[in-house]
Amino acid sequence: MRYAPLAAAFATVWLIGGCAANQGAQPSAAATPAPAAQAAPGSPSVSTTLGPPLSEAQFRTLVVGNTLFRPLATGGTTVIYVASDQSMRLRIVSTGGKAVSDKGRETLSPDKVCWEWEHAGSPLCFKYYWNGRLLTLEAIGSKIQPSQFLIEKGNAEKI
Repeated sequence: MRYAPLAAAFATVWLIGGCAANQGAQPSAAATPAPAAQAAPGSPSVSTTLGPPLSEAQFRTLVVGNTLFRPLATGGTTVIYVASDQSMRLRIVSTGGKAVSDKGRETLSPDKVCWEWEHAGSPLCFKYYWNGRLLTLEAIGSKIQPSQFLIEKGNAEKI
């Protein structure tokens, strides 16, 4: 299948739990965090582990028109640009420099964002959080580790 490498690479992005390089420049866009969700007594709060959840308007202000950048533990990178019409462009580059690209669409609702890519199968839906530096997306209905992104203003990678 022509897009099998893309599907495998995209799956790898979500299966790699941590961000290899969570250090770096502060995102140029910021949102005022919403109040943290309540956690069960004795358990860590959502804001402690992921940052406070964002409102739909805060997510839109932070993400739409900007670039999400995620260094991968393997040394590669994931770059996603979300345009003002909520169309999306994705580029994943491996450590060896091989790149795969895709186009998609974002659907935003008050409690989740769903991303549907042309060549990656079913939509992926996430809850969204902001810790003041990193956007964290937690997959809904999956045991995939949360993914963290730095945010760069505009279409920083020209994808």
